[in-house]
Amino acid sequence: MKRMDMSLDEAYRFVKEKRPTISPNFNFLGQLLDFEKKLKSAKRPAQTLLLPGHQVVRRVRSVSASVSRR
Repeated sequence: MKRMDMSLDEAYRFVKEKRPTISPNFNFLGQLLDFEKKLKSAKRPAQTLLLPGHQVVRRVRSVSASVSRR
């Protein structure tokens, strides 16, 4: 998914076309869905603010989301 820039659906269809007998279990599909979300969030650029005096401040995307999973 990462290397070929595919969504979960695209990757599943690609593999299924090459090997029709695949049957990934529910938990593995859940892990792939989480991975897809992680890839999508990594593509979004961090917000940058320009403050008076030309200070540049970068906002971190949702730190609480990564902390709550631990």
